[in-house]
Amino acid sequence: MSFDLILPFMRPIEPLLLDEDISEIMGNPDGSWWYERDGNLHGEGSVTFDAAKLHTGLEVIANQLGQKLDEDHPFLHAQLPDGSRLAAMIPPLVNGSPALSIRKFTSRHYTVDDLIARGTLTRSLAEFLEEQIAEGKTLLISGGTSTGKTTLLRILANAIPDDQRILVIEDTAELEIQKPNIVPAKSQSNTFKSQVTFDDLLKTSLRFRPDRIILGEIRGTEARTLLDSLNTGHSGSLATIHANSAEKALNRFANLAMRNHAQVTFADTAAEIGNAVDFVVHVVREPGRRRIGEVLALHGYDRDGRRFLTETVFGGHSHRNSTFNSIPKENEMPLLEVTQTRQISASIRLTDSTATQVDQYAAFIRASADDVVEQALAYVFSKDRDFQDFLKTPQARQVSPTLRIRKGPASEPAEPQLKKPISGVESSQSVRVQKA
Repeated sequence: MSFDLILPFMRPIEPLLLDEDISEIMGNPDGSWWYERDGNLHGEGSVTFDAAKLHTGLEVIANQLGQKLDEDHPFLHAQLPDGSRLAAMIPPLVNGSPALSIRKFTSRHYTVDDLIARGTLTRSLAEFLEEQIAEGKTLLISGGTSTGKTTLLRILANAIPDDQRILVIEDTAELEIQKPNIVPAKSQSNTFKSQVTFDDLLKTSLRFRPDRIILGEIRGTEARTLLDSLNTGHSGSLATIHANSAEKALNRFANLAMRNHAQVTFADTAAEIGNAVDFVVHVVREPGRRRIGEVLALHGYDRDGRRFLTETVFGGHSHRNSTFNSIPKENEMPLLEVTQTRQISASIRLTDSTATQVDQYAAFIRASADDVVEQALAYVFSKDRDFQDFLKTPQARQVSPTLRIRKGPASEPAEPQLKKPISGVESSQSVRVQKA
């Protein structure tokens, strides 16, 4: 990496800039300086940077990058020539010294083996995700700031077949995906030139015959355009989004897609997302490392229950149905799948309390067995917060059962399933929900 542009104005923090093990440098208005190394924050008490000199240096840097930094434009977001990102705020937005953050861009291209060695994901999970991408599934990568979303996206994108045409849209050029047929583009904003937004680029890119669209980050009105493109022949695309969990990422995607489209309901938008997105991969940051916290498979959206129908493939709180979790829990309830015989079938370890809960749930949603089957509801009871709250009420013990669960003989063959489950729970018992 090279900081030739900013080094003449940043001499007090030169050692931090040139240390390749440091990934981010932060200066606070109180004059303190911090840096991140291997995912951990450290204070640097030896740095003394005069506020006036820092202010002047940032103004010159902004001017050289074609931007403004003054009282009328008191914040700066810029990409340095080497790809590093610089953000700054000056008075009157802050009191004292300017606030500064420099997120370094590493020239090293990490591989999936590097992520496995760092504990970001397991070998089996990596192979599973690569297989889904190669087959044309759409993945959404979620996580907080500096959790490694971009790095993971860059590596997983290598699984896209070489004979497919890729359009990449970013705010700052970071992905640098190495593929033979690729068109990378970046938005143009906060400069003296005319503005070209993410949404502008995305709409234009659809005219370039892309097989795959990779969006550096979903963050605004481009969410609507992306959702339209995913549902009109551009499946198999990849994107990142800021969110605190995989499930919240879906809700945020829906809310972003509804901006400037007040006439569209949340349920309609969520149903489109349920049809367009196949998996959500959530990345978390922990002391010393970044790792995949959960992977959800998306099976649609239930309008009556007002929730996305998801299955935990990896991680999460329940760890159910996961090929990639090393310690299965026998008392957890897996996802129920609707079969072609109009019966709900699954391999589970059935208990009396489980049967009672299923009966109570049918009464809770005021549905008959036919209603449940017709709507193809794939409820995961252990994650249904509304239902768990309902079970704690006196009314839960007073409802009349409308469904009956019956154990089939151990020798009875499993019912054919409409959709092949991503993973299952080993059991010799066949459970079927039938009309009372």
